[in-house]
Amino acid sequence: MSQPPYGPPSGAEQPGQPQPGGQQPPQQPGGYPPPPAPGAYPPPPYGQPAPGAQPPVYGQPAYAPSNQVDVGSSFSWAWATLWKNAGPFILATLTYVAGIIVVYVLFYVVLIGAILASAGSSTCGYDYYGSYSCSGGDLSAGAGIAVGLGGLLLSVGIFVVAILMVAGLTRGALAATRGEPVTFGMFFSFEGFGRVLGAMLLVSLIAVVSVITIVGPLFVAFFFYFTVMFVIDKGLGPIEAMKASFDLAKNNVGPTILVILLSYVIDFVGSLACGVGVLVSTPLTYLFGAHLYRRLIGEQPVPAPA
Repeated sequence: MSQPPYGPPSGAEQPGQPQPGGQQPPQQPGGYPPPPAPGAYPPPPYGQPAPGAQPPVYGQPAYAPSNQVDVGSSFSWAWATLWKNAGPFILATLTYVAGIIVVYVLFYVVLIGAILASAGSSTCGYDYYGSYSCSGGDLSAGAGIAVGLGGLLLSVGIFVVAILMVAGLTRGALAATRGEPVTFGMFFSFEGFGRVLGAMLLVSLIAVVSVITIVGPLFVAFFFYFTVMFVIDKGLGPIEAMKASFDLAKNNVGPTILVILLSYVIDFVGSLACGVGVLVSTPLTYLFGAHLYRRLIGEQPVPAPA
């Protein structure tokens, strides 16, 4: 019996030989196997863009167009996350509210003390002609000095407490979107405080100047809504954070307007419960905004706690 000749059967294509027509079969560069099909990648870490995607350009709706971002899901996430971390969020808010109350008390102490000091330095009595008069103290001048000094202390004190409160609650809310443990201490961290202070001073200055246009402060609140989030989350400087916030709001008009309006409604409802409701409404609005921010810049927040 004859044996078949070695080699491939007649007419079979040999590896490495050109196919009829001179065309080479398509091969992967370097002989590597083809990449896995879409969807075969493991899920990305929370707070990171999906694998294979370009890093998001701040201001661009990399995660989803504005008409596909579900604001309702952001609120649901914020509500569930708040009650999962109710202790540190509510206690931190209570601490800052107490700080504001202390500032107000100091204002009235200075005011009343100056008035009493001015009145005590006055000498009153009847003169040679039988007329009653006072000399030495000037009650109106003392009251004016007290109001001026107390008003200055009140403004500076409230502004400083407000900056600390905004920075602290923003830091805690952003940490929650990444799935990090929320602790009471993180609400009082001074990390990046100088950048936050600079950003809020610039935004406040623009808001004051824009008052002459009547509607100017509304545009300031809209375009610079995400400024502090960019400062704390991405470590941007005041100017860079304001630019990033401006672009993000401009490219996502609908969701930004909704989150601002709903936040005002939430704060208003919280204030109706004799002021106690703000202990819940205030951190809720920060969580709400942080979740939406995370979605709009193209990153994936952790799922809502069960």
